[in-house]
Amino acid sequence: MRHFFTKSTVEAEMWCQRCHKETMWRIMGRRPGYCMVCQAIRENPPLPGIVAPEAEQMDMFDDSRK
Repeated sequence: MRHFFTKSTVEAEMWCQRCHKETMWRIMGRRPGYCMVCQAIRENPPLPGIVAPEAEQMDMFDDSRK
């Protein structure tokens, strides 16, 4: 389905085929331009060699009462 917007529309929420969810899109010339989430990932890719630390599994209950 085609989307048309007013001249004053700068961004709008639409379905993204890459993200598979509703995301904010940049509107340029009354037409959808690009997904702002995908664009942010392209502009700031993760640095090679830097790995995010894995989350540590915490105990649900405190075992100090034993």
